[in-house]
Amino acid sequence: MSEKAETQAQNTGQITNDVGNTVIVPKEGESFSDTMKRAAAYGKTVTPQQINAELATAPKKACNGACRCSGDCAAGAAALSAPGEISGAGERCCR
Repeated sequence: MSEKAETQAQNTGQITNDVGNTVIVPKEGESFSDTMKRAAAYGKTVTPQQINAELATAPKKACNGACRCSGDCAAGAAALSAPGEISGAGERCCR
């Protein structure tokens, strides 16, 4: 994260992720409990469209994290879900 984005996150307590969704992060000096309260309150406003945007990128993110670009991730992705649940589970990690 850039220094500017990190400062903004500390001040506002939120960042925007790779799919344009808001992610709640700790504010400077904020307790864990207070961060979780803000996150729970924000979670009540999340739409099905936002959830779908996250889920659409989840297999690739899980694959990249698990495989560290070592090859085929079909087995790893398949282990995380029921059959047919992950689209693109057989894709390779790095292109």
